[in-house]
Amino acid sequence: MPRQPRLEAPGLIYHIIARGIEKSDIFIDDSDRCFFIERFGQILNDSDAKCFAFIIMTNHFHLMLTTNTIPVSRVMHRLLTSYAVYFNKRHKRVGHLFQNRYKSIICEEDSYFLELLRYIHLNPVRAGIIESMDELSGYRFSGHRALLGIEKYNWYDTSDVLSYFDKNKKPASKKYINFISDGFLIGKDHRFSGGGLKRSLNFPSVYPKEKQAFDSRILGSSDFVLSLQELMETKQSLVDEITVDELIKKEAGAYGISIKQLRDDYSASINEVREKVVYLAVIVHGLSFAEVARELRVHRSTVARLVDRVKNRYTITNETDNKQ
Repeated sequence: MPRQPRLEAPGLIYHIIARGIEKSDIFIDDSDRCFFIERFGQILNDSDAKCFAFIIMTNHFHLMLTTNTIPVSRVMHRLLTSYAVYFNKRHKRVGHLFQNRYKSIICEEDSYFLELLRYIHLNPVRAGIIESMDELSGYRFSGHRALLGIEKYNWYDTSDVLSYFDKNKKPASKKYINFISDGFLIGKDHRFSGGGLKRSLNFPSVYPKEKQAFDSRILGSSDFVLSLQELMETKQSLVDEITVDELIKKEAGAYGISIKQLRDDYSASINEVREKVVYLAVIVHGLSFAEVARELRVHRSTVARLVDRVKNRYTITNETDNKQ
């Protein structure tokens, strides 16, 4: 059976799981873990992405994050590739480090955010290597220690998570600790393996009528699963309907300039049109940086800079044929 394409859109919350090939260790010592954490932070900052929870085990890791304009697949590709190169070089090995491709499950924020947060940070308990809350607070390379104020990472804003518990930091921290303590004895919760509505309703013991709402890539209610599937279908249809070349011709014609000007002229007025093309291609239609760069005859890094520059300038509407 062919693998399903990943579901990606800005603002979604992802539960990411990656394991070592054949269950082999991917973190040998703290030097490995430190490199991974540092690299992860750099990529998050570069990608304007946020991490809500993380845990590094011995042969796998869990992340809970959200992205903005840079797709989560690109974030993970950079992280896994750079870490594999580092690990193989340091430990004098060759070949694949990770088992297949990483697992990515979209989580419905309202229903599952806090439960997934707890599930990730209690991973050492389920693995049998932690037996008390004190030991958990001493487990390094975990978002839990950061939320307790023991560790500090310049890329991990604990206020993002604590705000789910209380608007004030002190009571929020106390409620977070109580929440983790309450879940300390909870066994492995299979809901967080994905499964959409069926898994949410404890399928197969409870069989939902909305069979079409099941999607193994999504953890959420029926409405959430269906709305996300519709969003992905709409996004795909937009991609199918237009190419970068067609966008360039359309916008050049709308502004009364030639395609050559759009590609070669870097005056202020032409730059505005070029930025709009990038905005429409990448943010509205979901086309890749590589496609846009190739048609505009610029480097991919230039497209990335333009995306960062214009992402807050325009408002996405359905009227993409009009000047904004």
